[in-house]
Amino acid sequence: MKPEVKEILNNRIEEHKILSLRALKILVYRARVALLQTRSSRRYSKEKREMLKKMLSNLRAEKQNLKTFYDYISSGVNEGKFNEFSVSECLKSLKERNKEMFEKYTQYLESKFYKVEPIGMPYTLEPGYGNDVGSLAITKEDVKRHLSYMSPEFWEYMERTESVYPCDDAKSVSQAFGATSVRSIDGKTICEIKSIVPHIHDLASAKEASRVYVKAYEIYKCLGEEKVDPSRYSDAKEISEYFESQYLGYAPERVRLATRLKNARRKDSVKKEARIY
Repeated sequence: MKPEVKEILNNRIEEHKILSLRALKILVYRARVALLQTRSSRRYSKEKREMLKKMLSNLRAEKQNLKTFYDYISSGVNEGKFNEFSVSECLKSLKERNKEMFEKYTQYLESKFYKVEPIGMPYTLEPGYGNDVGSLAITKEDVKRHLSYMSPEFWEYMERTESVYPCDDAKSVSQAFGATSVRSIDGKTICEIKSIVPHIHDLASAKEASRVYVKAYEIYKCLGEEKVDPSRYSDAKEISEYFESQYLGYAPERVRLATRLKNARRKDSVKKEARIY
């Protein structure tokens, strides 16, 4: 990645970080004011006070986790590990997720005096946040772990024969990727595999690559035979989708972010809450 591109991306990351933390700061201030009001008015119930305390502890965790996300992205950009397009898409997704999170907390604050809304865990602990950011570090090795049932000989064969297409947005050109068999001159046996896979740099490219590898592996097992039964690789799309929902469970620490995130911790004192910014 060129130095000027890194600078542009880092500026965007810092801008997103500042704006999101500023929005959280405003929510913290409003929640603290609302909590103080509950102690000076009988219109508020004990349950409403507990809800506001829970909200404040959540917001403290949200702040720390968002900092973790943006610092992680910036670190990957500076080290040249992340793709420019993928980083831009990740920032867009985080912006939308943050907007939804801020709106939900605002709804809690604007509910009626006596109304109590259940507040769950911090939104930044939801899988979507971690998947957006963690997927920036995905490589071919992660896909191979996902498809661990495939033989080492297959991967050696693919290294020699596959064509890797270095596209940014693998999803938009998904029809360009695939695997097919090449028959012998007499047309009686399968003698070769032709495959085109995307360069793996994010979740979309990993899903497309896994789909191609599933089909290629079924053809590989039929080398020397007359034909490949299409039903044998009909689950290629299913395996590809499974990668999206499960990859954090087996991916290495550089992809997994769950251990770096914070959960809500209660601090009942409003004075203590004042020190989180």
